[in-house]
Amino acid sequence: MSFPFISLLLHFLSPSPFNSYTFFPPLRKMFISLIFVLLFLAIWCRINRYTYNAQTVGFLHHAAAVGGGGERVLWVMIDQLQRNDASKGITREYVLFINSDSSTNNGLAQLVERQFKIKLIKPLRLVFLRPSLTKWLSGDEYPCLTLFLQTVFGGALLFIDCAVLNRMTPVVIETVGIPMVYWLLRVFVGTTVVSYTHYPIISSTMLSRVSNAQVSTTNHGVAVTNPIVRKIKYVYYYIFYYLYKVMGQFPVIVFANSSWTLGHLKKVFAPRDVRLLYPPCDVKGFFTESLPIAERKPLIVSVGQFRPEKNHMLQLRAFHRCLHDLPSDATLVLMGGVRNDADRARVEQLRGEAERLGLAQRVRFEVNTPFDNVRHLLNTGLVGLHTMTDEHFGIVIVEYLAAGCIVLAHKSGGVQLDIVNDPSLGFLANTEELYAQQMVRIFSLWKSDIAALQSIQQKGAAHAKTFSDEAFGARLAHELSSVLKS
Repeated sequence: MSFPFISLLLHFLSPSPFNSYTFFPPLRKMFISLIFVLLFLAIWCRINRYTYNAQTVGFLHHAAAVGGGGERVLWVMIDQLQRNDASKGITREYVLFINSDSSTNNGLAQLVERQFKIKLIKPLRLVFLRPSLTKWLSGDEYPCLTLFLQTVFGGALLFIDCAVLNRMTPVVIETVGIPMVYWLLRVFVGTTVVSYTHYPIISSTMLSRVSNAQVSTTNHGVAVTNPIVRKIKYVYYYIFYYLYKVMGQFPVIVFANSSWTLGHLKKVFAPRDVRLLYPPCDVKGFFTESLPIAERKPLIVSVGQFRPEKNHMLQLRAFHRCLHDLPSDATLVLMGGVRNDADRARVEQLRGEAERLGLAQRVRFEVNTPFDNVRHLLNTGLVGLHTMTDEHFGIVIVEYLAAGCIVLAHKSGGVQLDIVNDPSLGFLANTEELYAQQMVRIFSLWKSDIAALQSIQQKGAAHAKTFSDEAFGARLAHELSSVLKS
């Protein structure tokens, strides 16, 4: 049996005068040094891995204390796996890799209970990561080539932090979407990697938008107007697309959070298998206080962070367009979180636009409002509004359904494919004109055919139950049965 790679390596290292590589001693020395460094790295990481019990499971989510939708998926995942183990009498340790500035063990548990109403039945072991390294996972750190540097450089630093400076577990579930660590952990540590992907970091759609000079949140400015820059960006995206494809081959299981994400991941990760696992949604708390349609207030409620892709400007303009056809007390309520100065500036811009359109008395802004207030408005308002194009799933849409709102959402992405995938569950639109028409239609039905809206409300609430925490936990345990052996 021949090993051509080993033969080539030995030939390269051979001091034979006929070996052309010896004409470049510095290159040869660098190559030998690199080989030894990589071998030492692999041995070091694998020895550290064996300090854990073979059934120990890690969760790689450096920002686990942030409190967003992705973090809730993580904590429900941990909670449901612990409960599944307890029901079967299985003793297993769970380890969380998290930024060191997050909290102590007790403080973190209290934070999660306060944020998500989740109380773990067993404490986690925490492995603290260095914010000085994990900060490079943020796109804000790079003036250009953000996608590539954030993924490759940031991912490599994350690997160093969690597997070289710390110890990586035999099994790890990565829930952020950092593909660079997939192959590094698999090759150097021998870790079994499971990925839960909320969205593809690059897709064929992104390539198409660049090629066709289509304006979007990821493609605008000179990349659209200048053909040379557009070609350069296309080549850059094309190379990164295939790099992403290679990295996607290393997890043993890849989960997608929606049919939209599943379709894109299957395309880029082919031929490997990708499995659909809807994220858990906290629907129980909404059911108990949901008002019947007839008792609701004429409120159009929008819940979502004040980020550009949420497209709050479209909401204002659609509402203005149909204002004269709505009840005189109909009000648009924009609720969402503000993360930084850019978000705060965006809110002020929206306030200015509302003023310009003469909507100051008909639009309310609820910034960083407590969740109990959000739930109260959804339980009492008539319409739940959503305008983001290609939302990967849309947990807030499920919350609208559970709260009893009549959903008016964007006709794209996981919202259209998985949630409002039948006309009996709500209304869809994709332009300012269509949004305005659908608003008028909903309020007209509220006056003339309330039974139709009652039917939509009841079917929507029943549909929301299919995305519950318990449904998520049962499917997760089943899919991971081959990895998490008892």
